[in-house]
Amino acid sequence: MQQDIYGLLLPDIDEAKDIMEDILGVKMEPHDSLYLGVYYETKLPSGIRLSLRSNYNKFDEAWREDQHKDFPTLLYIDGEGNKSAVESKLPQSYFGVRLLKQKQQIISP
Repeated sequence: MQQDIYGLLLPDIDEAKDIMEDILGVKMEPHDSLYLGVYYETKLPSGIRLSLRSNYNKFDEAWREDQHKDFPTLLYIDGEGNKSAVESKLPQSYFGVRLLKQKQQIISP
């Protein structure tokens, strides 16, 4: 499975969620985790999963993307479906969205 990580310059995750919902035309559901804190997530019909999280992990008192501390909010796009429809809207729709990392995740059977 491939994961793309985008950085957003928005410090308020709730504001970032509202903007991403408008840009992408999706509804992101709130979740609260001791480890992740408050985050938002949705799964598209194509199987792509979107997750919006704070870059700073209060539980570990560490940055998730340490080399990108200037991006307080992160958007994770996971899955093997067609991510281009989602990703093509991001840079055009909101200044301050930047692709930080692409990585291949190995899933054991």
